[in-house]
Amino acid sequence: MELGQISKPLMMEALYNTLVKDHGRILQGTDPEGVKEALDTLILWFTEREKYEYCAKLKQIKECLE
Repeated sequence: MELGQISKPLMMEALYNTLVKDHGRILQGTDPEGVKEALDTLILWFTEREKYEYCAKLKQIKECLE
């Protein structure tokens, strides 16, 4: 399956699940500002879908970068 064939909701869920499970290792050595922007995009997307528990967890991950 190609990336273009994956629906955006499935992709966002996969990103969320991957970050929650292993954010420490994934984010190690990355550009903090770029990661914060990406997390803000995810938070906005899940807020629009009223998945507030996802937003809370993503905000916790974001705080680890500060």
